[in-house]
Amino acid sequence: MEQTSETAASGTGAVPAAAASDSGNQSYVTRDMVRNAVSSLKLQNRKPTIAEIRKVLGNKGSYSTISKWLNELRREAEPSADPEKSEAAVILAESASRTVQDLWELARGEMKKVYEKKIRDLNAEIAILNENRDELCKEIDALREQSRLDGELIKKNNLQLGEARGTADSVRRTNEQIMEMVKSILNLNQRNVTAGFADALRDSDTPNSGLPETGHS
Repeated sequence: MEQTSETAASGTGAVPAAAASDSGNQSYVTRDMVRNAVSSLKLQNRKPTIAEIRKVLGNKGSYSTISKWLNELRREAEPSADPEKSEAAVILAESASRTVQDLWELARGEMKKVYEKKIRDLNAEIAILNENRDELCKEIDALREQSRLDGELIKKNNLQLGEARGTADSVRRTNEQIMEMVKSILNLNQRNVTAGFADALRDSDTPNSGLPETGHS
């Protein structure tokens, strides 16, 4: 009869009839015994399955009893599933999400304001730079024109200076010629005076030089 029950149980996937029965070995398995067995298996890095727990317990207790205690221990280890607490957690999460979203929108708005102010300041600086650039271009053009005029004036002055030098050379040559002519004239006059003086001396030394000559018959 016992073999038939085990065969039927194995065919349906249930635990064996001998393990399913709570009679006999049931009194030897308690909740604390299962807890201790689970702790022992975890310390050995072994998975606390019903079969492993049963081995630790010396193959005592039925599968159903060990499963019951094991499920209770697992429920104790799980966090509380209080609906009110869960709802409160959801509300808090939604509130935190909205707060984060609001803060993000506020920060983005502030960043946008700062960014727009920076753009306005930069545009103002660019406008000032453009004005200064225009003024500098005008000054550069004026300097170029003044430089051109100065160049023309220098060229003109150089021409006039060249002409003046030519005139000075011409005057100098003319003066030299005049001086030569004056020297020649002076020399000529001096010779004439000297010759006249000599003639006068000769005339004074000749007898009867002052009387007129008479004719002889």
